[in-house]
Amino acid sequence: MKSFAAIIEEIKQLSHEEKEELLHITKQQLIEEERNRIYKEHQESMNELKEDKLNFSDEVDQLKNHLKDL
Repeated sequence: MKSFAAIIEEIKQLSHEEKEELLHITKQQLIEEERNRIYKEHQESMNELKEDKLNFSDEVDQLKNHLKDL
């Protein structure tokens, strides 16, 4: 596997159009990774809901205490 520095040096050699395409591809990849993370967290939350591990509350103090425990 190439080092990060070597990859950067190769990028510097690309044409302007190639750099723009690489930027577009990289942004799309980051978006896809974020979607996958959100979907995974959704699945985990749904499993917790099915297992009755989720607690819902509108009590601010209780919510604050719960956040402190995280």
